[in-house]
Parts: sequence; C-alpha cells; structure tokens
Amino acid sequence: MSAGENELLSSEACASDRSGFTLLEALVAFLVLSSGLLGVTAMQARSLQGAHASVQWGIADLAAQDARERLWAALASGDVRSCPLPRVVNASDWRQHWRPFLPGLSANPVTALPDCAFVIEIDWQDARFDSETMSLEYRLKLPAGWPKQSGGDA
Repeated sequence: MSAGENELLSSEACASDRSGFTLLEALVAFLVLSSGLLGVTAMQARSLQGAHASVQWGIADLAAQDARERLWAALASGDVRSCPLPRVVNASDWRQHWRPFLPGLSANPVTALPDCAFVIEIDWQDARFDSETMSLEYRLKLPAGWPKQSGGDA
C-alpha cells in the first residue's frame, strides 16, 4: 500500500467514527428528556389538585351562603322578629344536602354570637391533600328586633 492509500483509509475510518450518535450520547439525551417529562407530569398533577381545591372552596362558599339564607328566612318568617337559633341550620337537612359535595362535612356549622351575630364554619376533609381538614369561616349579623311591616295600619 502506498502512503496515499493509507491516508485515504484512515480518513474514511475517522469519518465513520464521527457519523451518528454513540450509545452514551443517546442515553444522556433520553435521561434529559425523561426528567423534563416527569417535571411536566408533576406540574400537571399539582394543577389538577389546585383545580379540585378551587371547586371545593366554591362549594363550601355556596354551603355557607345556603346556611345564611336559612337564618334570614327563619328571621323573616316569625311573628316576633327575634334572632333565630343555630338549630335552624344545624338541626335541618342542610348537612345531608351538602355532605355529598364536601366529604367529612362538619355537623354543626352555625354558632350564635351575642347581638344576633353568627359564625358559619364549614369544615371538610380533602382527600387529595392527604385528608387535610379545610375550613371556611363566614360571619354575619342579622338585624335583631327589626319591626314587622304592618299591613297598612298607620
């Protein structure tokens, strides 16, 4: 073989060594891609948890508004406009109505305070957050002793 032929063979060998990826390069690229996809999956799962928590908070807010409306209805329905008792909500079907939407819902959410004020505390268990107890507190004050409207007797 001449020197020119050796040079040609060695340049062809070097060219074949440099073409394509090695197995190690492919494995490193796969590892980087996999870790990126795992990060995206974790973000998606966290996003779903946040969306579920948002729905739960919205339902808890609706349950508190329902309890408030029941207190207002009890105040307006009596002949004597006295402050309603918490049992208007606590002893009613309120809990049975909202329990399917809020697992572990508290049994007696309404507490009376002085001067016809109330605290409505909605507590529930959220299974997506390791059964963490979530709580929403809603405060309101009804106008105690407001006069009943007369039927035109002036």
